[in-house]
Amino acid sequence: MGLDFNKMKDKVIELNQERIEKKELEKELNKDNPAYLFKLTKQIGDLEIDSVNKIVKIKNYYMGSNSKSKITLGSTLLSVSTGGLSTIVKATANAVAKKDKYLWFSDIIGFELLEDDSQISQGGLGSAVAGGLLLGGVGAIVGGVTGKRTTKRIVESMIVTITTNDIDDSIVMIPLITRSTKTSSALYKDAFNKAQIIMSTLNAISQQQ
Repeated sequence: MGLDFNKMKDKVIELNQERIEKKELEKELNKDNPAYLFKLTKQIGDLEIDSVNKIVKIKNYYMGSNSKSKITLGSTLLSVSTGGLSTIVKATANAVAKKDKYLWFSDIIGFELLEDDSQISQGGLGSAVAGGLLLGGVGAIVGGVTGKRTTKRIVESMIVTITTNDIDDSIVMIPLITRSTKTSSALYKDAFNKAQIIMSTLNAISQQQ
C-alpha cells in the first residue's frame, strides 16, 4: 500500500499548528515572568540588564530578608549599626545558598555602595546618586553621606546592596570583595571600577521610573 502524501502533509501541518499554539500559550502564561522574558543587553560582573524588557538579573545573589536564608535583614541592620558588616558579608559568602534573582526595574527602591562598614554612595527611586558621586579612577569620590572617606591600605569587603519592594526578599547583595584586599591591588581596582558602573547603571534605571 502506497503512502498517502496528503494525509502526511495534513499531519505535519497539524503538528506545526500544535507547536505554535503551545508556544503562544507558553508566552501568555509567562508574560509576567521576568526570568522567562529576560534577554541580556548589558553585563557588569554578576549584574545583568535587559534594557528592552526592563529587567535586572543578579547572578549568584545573596539573599537578604528571605526567612529561608542564613542571613536576615534584621541581622544585616544590626551588623551595620555595630560595625560588623564585613563579618556578615564574609559569613554570607560562605554560608548562604546562591541563585539568580530577577527584578523588574520598577521593583528597585534604592541602592547603596558599602566599603567595609562605611556607606560610600547611595541612590534610589527618582533621585540621583548622592553622598559619593563616583568620578574618575579608583578613590576619586566626591562627598560622602557618612563623612569624608578615609584612605585605607586594606579593605575587608565591598558590596552593593539593592533594596526592593519584595517583602520576602527586600535586600539583595552583590559582594565585590569578601576577603582582605589591598587597595593597591588589581583585584580592588577591578572591584571598584565595577562598583562605579553598577551604581551608575542602577542610577540610570531609577531615573526611568
